[in-house]
Amino acid sequence: MAIYFLKGDQQLGDQHLPEKKSVAVSEEKPWQVARACVLIAGMLAIVLATTIEATGFLRPWESHLPNLIGIPSPVQDQTVFLSLGNGTEEGSDSMDVALVLRGLSMLHPALILLATEHPASGETAQLLQGVKDQLREKGIPLSEAFSPSSERLWHPVPVCRYLLPGSADRKESLPSVVGSAPAEGISRVLASTSQDPEILPLLSATASGEIAGSLWWEGLLKGQPNAPVWLLGDHLLLLPNHAALPFVRGGVLVPHDLAIPRSVTSDDFLLKMEERERGSLSPDFDSLWDRTIVVVGPPSLLPMTSALASLREMTPLGSLTLATQTGIMMLLAIIVLAVFSLRRRESLLLTAALLIGGCVVCWWCLRQGILPPVIPWCVALVVSVTGVLIKQRSIIL
Repeated sequence: MAIYFLKGDQQLGDQHLPEKKSVAVSEEKPWQVARACVLIAGMLAIVLATTIEATGFLRPWESHLPNLIGIPSPVQDQTVFLSLGNGTEEGSDSMDVALVLRGLSMLHPALILLATEHPASGETAQLLQGVKDQLREKGIPLSEAFSPSSERLWHPVPVCRYLLPGSADRKESLPSVVGSAPAEGISRVLASTSQDPEILPLLSATASGEIAGSLWWEGLLKGQPNAPVWLLGDHLLLLPNHAALPFVRGGVLVPHDLAIPRSVTSDDFLLKMEERERGSLSPDFDSLWDRTIVVVGPPSLLPMTSALASLREMTPLGSLTLATQTGIMMLLAIIVLAVFSLRRRESLLLTAALLIGGCVVCWWCLRQGILPPVIPWCVALVVSVTGVLIKQRSIIL
């Protein structure tokens, strides 16, 4: 039996299904484009946020984060100035220096900065060297300052120096110092080389172009003297904790509001140590030197010691290394990519894990005195939430 059907009905039926498919594709395509645009913009935002975090330009605002959430600021190492009453600017009595160092060896300072030269000979030199060896055996770091000379070996510092284009021919902004900086230097630049009381001298350059650190450099970077530091255009110094300091003529500008460090004369110190050896207990005296940066030098170095204490108070929080921050950036980028690639339920769980994990990590870092990379984490969280909303919206439609 032959079956006949109208030609117009066949054409109408053939055209009906493609129209439904084209409508579905036209509704899905804008959401796919929006998702791709948000993903690309999110990746670029994470990279930009990590770069801003690494440079430390927003650090003054981020440093208030612990106080805002009720976490006490980390206890900073106290700076104490031990004034040598006797002696001159060129040098101090070597016997007084030996007695002072011997007393400090019985305490627990974090670092001793010997900012004075002490020519000695004979038995005094042997006594002084024995006291220095005793300090090193007890694990108490001792840094000494020396006058520049052609035979002097300076300790090189790992400074990444970047000069602006066209600035190579201008006069060097770092003060020159005689001597050389081999791979294993043993000496420091004399702490009182700067004649400007408004500048804390930190860096000098040798004739061959190496950069040597001063005694104040040791105090400012206490605990991490070999950490990389950036010197941008010889005008901005970025410390390992990403604090940005103005840099001029080889040093940092002294803050106007100076922190007044505790100052003790050598006579009072030796008197207290004598009473301590006789059995007279003085908890306040012992706690004053516990985990303290001690600057030993003539009274004229008190302003420089105040500047050092002020700069250390301005940069109390540490920061993660550039390698660690790069790893965190890659981890956040992978999480965001997974949020946009997985199904809606897995994406929602991953976003919740990012929120909870970020809060836990930030809390732990602040408790340890480390400023966490808050900005990249927040950017990744916002992008992930946006991805979940886009995925939810596309499913509903």
